[in-house]
Amino acid sequence: MLGFKNSVTPDEFGQAVWAYANDVILADASRSLGARFEKHDASKGWLPVFQANGIPVSTAKVYRLFYAHAVLQTNFKSFPLAQRQEMTRGASVNFTIKPAAYEFGKIFADLEAIFDGQYEFDASVDALDNPEARPALGVLAAKYLINGFVFPNIENRQAFVDDFAGFSSTVCSTIAAAHRATALLLTKFKIMA
Repeated sequence: MLGFKNSVTPDEFGQAVWAYANDVILADASRSLGARFEKHDASKGWLPVFQANGIPVSTAKVYRLFYAHAVLQTNFKSFPLAQRQEMTRGASVNFTIKPAAYEFGKIFADLEAIFDGQYEFDASVDALDNPEARPALGVLAAKYLINGFVFPNIENRQAFVDDFAGFSSTVCSTIAAAHRATALLLTKFKIMA
């Protein structure tokens, strides 16, 4: 029938967004981490860059999960809280590796607190801004990635602060890619309440 849309649950919708956007999200996650090093020739992939700069593969993999989660949850911000949570959880079902350091509930709650202005960043992160980056919530997601993951896990943490404009622009660009996938899928599917 003309105009008929298939109905999907919020978690199925999140899985579909992940299926459409995961290559971009994971590539941007690796680039956002690796590009903060002076020598970041990724012509042979990002893994050698991480290893040459003392980042264990396991740490890089966990970072990619944090990044993907932050991007997707920020992308789904326009949906009601319950739907947003299920969409983000649905997408995370497809994360191939979920180490113990990736705690869905904690990350989700932290990001919601940030969106509500109830999260306390480290003072050096709190002061960061990028008025050129859109969506503005993407800047908050970028600050969370630095505060919640980079500071406790990455030695060259100052590079993320020094190049916050570049880092946050990458995060916002990735959110835009997830948003395009979301918009496309909304033309095909209706999300059940």
